[in-house]
Amino acid sequence: MLELGFKINLGEEVNVAVSVTNTTRLKPPHGTFSDQLGYNQNKCKLRCSTERIIKLCGCRLIFMEAMCNEITYQTSVTGSKIASMDLNYDYFKNFEEKSLDFNPNNFLLLRVYLTNMQSTKISTVKAYSEMALLSDLGGALALILGSTFLTVAQIFDLIWNFCYYIYAKKKKSAEIQIMKN
Repeated sequence: MLELGFKINLGEEVNVAVSVTNTTRLKPPHGTFSDQLGYNQNKCKLRCSTERIIKLCGCRLIFMEAMCNEITYQTSVTGSKIASMDLNYDYFKNFEEKSLDFNPNNFLLLRVYLTNMQSTKISTVKAYSEMALLSDLGGALALILGSTFLTVAQIFDLIWNFCYYIYAKKKKSAEIQIMKN
């Protein structure tokens, strides 16, 4: 299940690193939209509700099954207690003393940043296109036809050589007969 958030307590300094992944999947019959293996009842219910919601309104909730094009954000959260020297007291001097207590446990520091200025793109592509299939079949067919033609030519050559051998043998035996007489 997707992580839908994280908890931050008062008095903490939290850094959130965000990285972006753009996933593009092929539509059936070349690919599937679900990366989940195996069957269980919760997956089945989630898939059925996802299909129903998509059919009714053409949208889906963030935790529902993956679609053809999907952008996901991975987060890495680190945190520590706020040290009193991390707070800039000069900034708070403009506020009234009554409404603001300078106790570090009343504040939190949250820094959200991208891990890098690039996003990861994952695309599925057809490993074997229709044109490559036809090309390979055509090449194989040409190879078979070429070898068949050569085989037929060799058979004709064999028959020709066999007939010539028989003719030459008869001619030689006829000459031997003539010489004997």
